[in-house]
Amino acid sequence: MDELNTVESPIVALTEITKEKLALLLNGKKILPSDDGFPRDWRGVAQCLDCDNDVVQQLGRSASPTVALLERCRARPVADLWRALQDVGRWDVQDDARYMIEDDVRLYQERLSSSAATSSAVSLLPGLNDADLLCVGDAECLRAGRPLPTFDAFLLYDDGDTEFAAQIIERMEARGIKLCDKERHLLPGVTFEHQGIIRLMETRCHRVLAVLSPQFLQSAVNKFLAMFAQALGLDKRGRMLLPCVYQKCTLPSYLMYCSRLDFTRGVGLVNAWDKMYETLSVAMVTRTRSASHSVTDALPAPAAAKPRSDSTPCCASTPPDDPPAAETSAGESSWSGRAFLRNLKSRLRSSESADPAEQQVGGEADGKAGQERRAHRPKLFTAKDKQKTKAKREKKKEAKALMAA
Repeated sequence: MDELNTVESPIVALTEITKEKLALLLNGKKILPSDDGFPRDWRGVAQCLDCDNDVVQQLGRSASPTVALLERCRARPVADLWRALQDVGRWDVQDDARYMIEDDVRLYQERLSSSAATSSAVSLLPGLNDADLLCVGDAECLRAGRPLPTFDAFLLYDDGDTEFAAQIIERMEARGIKLCDKERHLLPGVTFEHQGIIRLMETRCHRVLAVLSPQFLQSAVNKFLAMFAQALGLDKRGRMLLPCVYQKCTLPSYLMYCSRLDFTRGVGLVNAWDKMYETLSVAMVTRTRSASHSVTDALPAPAAAKPRSDSTPCCASTPPDDPPAAETSAGESSWSGRAFLRNLKSRLRSSESADPAEQQVGGEADGKAGQERRAHRPKLFTAKDKQKTKAKREKKKEAKALMAA
């Protein structure tokens, strides 16, 4: 019997790479049905996972129906997904994704076992408290001496709006925004779930993104958490609660006058996704800037420039220094010409004022390197130039004679 048929780990244990692999194999629609009459693509898997026709049509409007289906059924066991692939006759998908699903399930179970043994393992370390362990990976950070992870925003939504929440996570995390939600990050075992969410909002998250819908406002817990986020913003004297209207609903008084993102208006002057990113990126910039400061502080200081010795001649037979960047971009050829003329004049003056014996000694001191350097220098006037100037003068004389005649 296949081991994955009895796995009780939820579908949320699958990583994004595994979900993309399944989407690549199941998103394409198949024409021929399976032996049991199911479509041999994501639609058949959705029917096997007890999704009605309305849900299937709604999933079909998503960018990736398979990923949206897995997000919607994230609480179902992996065994149900595996049996659904068997029912639709997609043995090829099982063969291609078997090892990836097994690795994800194994890692998920290891994390659960490590979180179950947290109280005994962490109690041996000084200064650690079991109440500080709220998210997946906190125990490893505490044992390694690293700070607990922080997030740009906490995503607060109702269970009926899971698909839209999955779109927010996919779009924002693709652009570098770190989002926290209870399904992926909150560790099990907290006495009251809303207490763990409150602590995450208060200590780990810079913003709270609330997805507003009629289902959201019908939940007393969601309304309480939204009011708490707004009160927390007043206490911190900053923007904490970011309302996001997903479906048309009657807003309560404490949200009616707040500026919000509205996805019910359709196509407007402003893209709501870009506006959401601009609002959440403030915390991301702060987080990345603090990380960059910590990196630059660890870098060694640059070495000081060596002072120039007095014995080094200032204007020897060396070529001129490199021109500045601004002058090079404006006209490198003109700068080099002027520098060559200045150097030539200075050498002529020095040769006229110097003693012939000293010039001979200096010429011998230059050696072969000086001769090669002077050979490569361009000459001001060549034989061809003299011939050209002579021909021009003769032409001018002829022209003057013709004019006089």
